[in-house]
Amino acid sequence: MPESTTTSMIEPNDSRDTIARKLERSRALSLALDTRFRVFGFSFGWDAIIGLIPGVGDAITGIMSSYIVAEAWRAGAPFSLLLRMAFNIALDTIVGVVPILGGIFDIWFKANVKNTRLFHRYLERQLEAHESDGKVRPVRHARRIESSSSRQQIDASLR
Repeated sequence: MPESTTTSMIEPNDSRDTIARKLERSRALSLALDTRFRVFGFSFGWDAIIGLIPGVGDAITGIMSSYIVAEAWRAGAPFSLLLRMAFNIALDTIVGVVPILGGIFDIWFKANVKNTRLFHRYLERQLEAHESDGKVRPVRHARRIESSSSRQQIDASLR
């Protein structure tokens, strides 16, 4: 099978620090939007609060959430990943419009945390591919990183 001609926006000279900064910006936004506050054991963020503004609240947070997708796009994420991330935002935005149910859904679904996890896994595969052969390219069919320690680190960083 011929090698893909699509190249990643992660450059060969990008250090782990540069890539970590890309993820950190997305992580900080997702935490602010989805898990900034904790009340009675429930975590929620600005997404649920701003979403209470009738008519425009969910549109505003949907636009803010798009930043994470834009970071993934700039990092060269495949279209299928970008589509999945956009679906998470669309679902969060559409259901968020429904009074009461939308607020509960915002607290439960956490689209931004989901998208940051997807982005982190993509970047992790990119680094793995880069370190194995010195070339940076999208890894579309790489084995999934399923180790429990890796997944626990991702989950812990997003709490």
